[in-house]
Amino acid sequence: MDEKVPKVGEFWRHRNGNLYMVTLLTNLQSERPHSYPVTVVYVGANHYVWSRPLWDWHRSMTYCPEVKTWPSNALNVQDQAHL
Repeated sequence: MDEKVPKVGEFWRHRNGNLYMVTLLTNLQSERPHSYPVTVVYVGANHYVWSRPLWDWHRSMTYCPEVKTWPSNALNVQDQAHL
């Protein structure tokens, strides 16, 4: 069974409980995928931007089809201290 490829705008939850939104997939047309693998770029509620190779994405991320927008409580107190 093939695993779902994340799409821009989808929400995914990290195994630590944090919610993230996919903002970009890079290197989709790379002619050298070993050097430039497809990479998922995603953002958290604290506005920090992260990236992870697609081959490693499902190790710690779970798709959240029920989430369509940022929940009002997505930015927790610990995250607010970093802004």
